[in-house]
Amino acid sequence: MSKSRKKKPTSGVDAHQRKQERLEARRAERAAALEAQHKAERRSRYVRYAVIAALIAVGVWFVFLRGGVPTEIDGNRVQQLSTAGVQDHTSSLDEVVEYETAPPVSGRHASSPAPCGTHATPIQNETQVHSLEHGAVGIQFKPDLDPEQVATIESIVSDYDEGVFSAPYEDMQTPIAVTSWGRKMELDAADGSVISEYVDAFRNKGPESGQSCVVTEDDAFDPDAAASPAPSSLPSPSPSGNDNDGEKKKKKNDGSGDGG
Repeated sequence: MSKSRKKKPTSGVDAHQRKQERLEARRAERAAALEAQHKAERRSRYVRYAVIAALIAVGVWFVFLRGGVPTEIDGNRVQQLSTAGVQDHTSSLDEVVEYETAPPVSGRHASSPAPCGTHATPIQNETQVHSLEHGAVGIQFKPDLDPEQVATIESIVSDYDEGVFSAPYEDMQTPIAVTSWGRKMELDAADGSVISEYVDAFRNKGPESGQSCVVTEDDAFDPDAAASPAPSSLPSPSPSGNDNDGEKKKKKNDGSGDGG
């Protein structure tokens, strides 16, 4: 009967080596898992950064490009002119100022603004500049402009409760000029969509836009009326303690009140 062989006891060196190998394997697994976690976190950060960058780009486009100041409207150049004269008032209501452009768009001006709405006669240069300073948009035309085009202009003005005025103006190089503080667009014809786009872009954008130009004029231009004096020789408005005094008149075209 043969005797069973006894297993040789494992040496201490071999046991220690296997233990070290197991520890190394666990460390490698943990390192691989940690590296995978870091990669996932980096991917997540990159995605967040990309989303944030896209949102910033959209915001910049919306504010500075889409909502920026137009330099032309449907091929009609918007001229950028001087913006000097903010809060620079004349010493008296009958002081005449020499302006760089006709109609003027900035500069020294009367202490009282011209009312907004439709004017049958030219507006004094010095008072209309004050209206532009308040953020108004002026639509002015040569007195011999076709009556239908004048009607188009006055219809646009009647769409607004404040901030827009129209009037004849003799000394212009083009039949129509649309103006705001420091800017002017000249037109050969009354294109309603172009004029309305200018009004919407620049109305209430003057250096003193907090003071509105209310509509208190509603006098349609009459081409058959007697010739009007030049704007610089017009009588000055009576002084007022409040630039915005006066109630808006009722519209003639419907007799029902506000036209906006």
